[in-house]
Amino acid sequence: MSLSTRNYFEIVAPHLPPALVKPEHSARISRVAERLPPSSNFGFECHLGSSRADADFLVAVIEDDGSRAAWADGGAEVSAPEPLGKRSPWTVVGRFLADWHHNPRLSPIRDSWLEFDLPEGFHGVPEPSLFFGYSPGEPRNYPELSLELIERLRGCHLSASQRDLLSRCFAELPEGGVIFQVGLLLARPGDDVRLCIRRLSRVAILDYLEAIGWPGSRELLRLVLEELAAYVDGMNLDLSVSTTVRPAIGLECVISDGSREKTRGLLGLLQRHGMCRRDKATVLFDWLGYSTEADDFDLWPAHLLKGSRSFGSEVMSTFARTLNHFKIGILPNRMVAAKAYLGVRHFWARRTAEVAT
Repeated sequence: MSLSTRNYFEIVAPHLPPALVKPEHSARISRVAERLPPSSNFGFECHLGSSRADADFLVAVIEDDGSRAAWADGGAEVSAPEPLGKRSPWTVVGRFLADWHHNPRLSPIRDSWLEFDLPEGFHGVPEPSLFFGYSPGEPRNYPELSLELIERLRGCHLSASQRDLLSRCFAELPEGGVIFQVGLLLARPGDDVRLCIRRLSRVAILDYLEAIGWPGSRELLRLVLEELAAYVDGMNLDLSVSTTVRPAIGLECVISDGSREKTRGLLGLLQRHGMCRRDKATVLFDWLGYSTEADDFDLWPAHLLKGSRSFGSEVMSTFARTLNHFKIGILPNRMVAAKAYLGVRHFWARRTAEVAT
């Protein structure tokens, strides 16, 4: 593979704060990225409350940057042995992404994400988990297609109880609610399906969880939502479904205008709850900024430089380093963990534009 996600990762890797991602862990991410077709949209899941400086790696597969076509043309450079009667997650993901590219029936899918768990002490090639989501403006949620794809990716039929519960999770969504990602945790044991839901108000989150049989306390969750609401602009709901709705849920906290004041307020709240270390809160803002071809010309892939020249002298290839959201893990009676999701996204910037850091 002449070009891989590693070519993009190496551009932004020097900006990863060591308190969040230590250099030896960054090198592990680089080895994973080297095996993947080129994707210019990726990120890192950083645990804020842990003393460890490691992160999971997330990679988008989309049409716009050619990553979907690259997967369809050959996929990842991974040789994974398959035990008799079992398909490896690599095989499952590769076939799904190739079919998505070629099969018009899957055209409602907007993007897919691969998630690689990279826990401390693991040094092999991790297997991917897979998330897929639908295009904005399409008929919402596609429950039948989602159930079909879940069975296909798992390689077996859903049990009647899990199918009924998943169908209920789709049916109980209030008007305007959207399941924007469906996740298969292929690299983990168990049969859980992850549903990521947006466009729900705080009251709607409480009503929805009650309607689908979440076993947690509505009143305690209401207090958590009220406490978080003072610092964020929106909250998405993540839940896991097997034959029951799992007690642990996640709240993706979004600060839509990137306000540093709000972000500092949220980090302060998380520190007071013991879910964020001071050293990690301090360095998060060091990640934010832009990497441009003007600053790192020697690292820049030739095809991006060629793209810049085709646009003219006023345009340059740029990677934005962003803080996408925070995820708060919640058990039925308390907040238990916090993660920051650092993002990377390529775009074409005007050289005359003022770049804020």
